[in-house]
Amino acid sequence: MWTGREQWLDAVEALLATPEGEALRKRHKVKADTFIDVMRVWAGAADTTTGRNMALAHQTVARRLGCSPRHVARAAALAEALGVAVTIRPGSYLDRSARAQAHETTGNSQITVASIRALTAPKPQSTTPNVNPPSWGIDPGPSSVVRRLPGRPARSRRPGRRAAARPATTNQWRAGPEALDLAAQLARRVPWLRPFRPHRIARALANAGLDPTGWTSSDLIDALDRRNRDHGWFSIVPKRPLGWLVTATREATIGVEPPAARRAREKSEYGRAAEAERLARAADHERAAAERAAAEKAKETLRALWLGDHRPRPPREPKVMPFVTSEHQAALMGHVQEIVARQKAAALARRQTPPADRTDQNDRWTTPR
Repeated sequence: MWTGREQWLDAVEALLATPEGEALRKRHKVKADTFIDVMRVWAGAADTTTGRNMALAHQTVARRLGCSPRHVARAAALAEALGVAVTIRPGSYLDRSARAQAHETTGNSQITVASIRALTAPKPQSTTPNVNPPSWGIDPGPSSVVRRLPGRPARSRRPGRRAAARPATTNQWRAGPEALDLAAQLARRVPWLRPFRPHRIARALANAGLDPTGWTSSDLIDALDRRNRDHGWFSIVPKRPLGWLVTATREATIGVEPPAARRAREKSEYGRAAEAERLARAADHERAAAERAAAEKAKETLRALWLGDHRPRPPREPKVMPFVTSEHQAALMGHVQEIVARQKAAALARRQTPPADRTDQNDRWTTPR
């Protein structure tokens, strides 16, 4: 029966830790961390009250975890083999009408539809019961077999005494989305971290005391490079990558301000400096405007003083041209027309005279006959 996401995850981890769960995991060739990560994503997508209606595609889960869809498919097969998930409707390809309807509804081109699964509570394992024999060495027989459900400690049969709770064999640490993103970026950029899942890398960074919200992959790689140069190491491939990552990260980041906090502080300081510069520039503009106003006022004062000491000159009278009557104009025009007529007659006579008989009065010589 579904009781909640965290209870379901604890029960799945406990079931995976049993010999039968370990055998099924090896048979399906899935890592325990990968399986738990996939189950965690499934639990987050399922209905919180019933555990049903989990409809995430393998590609979507793989994109969130930074792994291959093939690994997610193996984890899904293992979940059904363990009995912690049931397929209600398998995924399939959409026909033409269904694609058109999906495009009208969502506005995206959809080709396939994901499977719909229901997360179920794991069944108690009857093949490996948790037998608690009494301390005085008497065989209790088959009727004294006590089956321990996941998440509940076993009880002793001796009255008045309780058996000590077994230490938790599952990993209760949960990586946040910032830590998983940082681990996935490191796995993509650092070659010797690629074989490890982001969950394990995030756990190593947490053991080193690194705050994932204050560091990016570039910041952490730069800090590790500076630490290696200080030690004289320029090319290193550690034998134990995660252990080396814990030690190197702790040494490289101890006493160092997180780059995100430093960038925020520098941004605030730059903002304060820009605001101070803007205020100073505004004050300069106001001072220059006040100086210009004072200069204009002084100029007006000097002009008023000069006008008080010197009288203004009277305006000049316009010059009057001599009056010309119409008779004078007529006589002048007649004289001009007479001169023009004489010049035209002389030019016409010169054109009509032959060249041999023509004598130019203005020349000093005369053409011989």
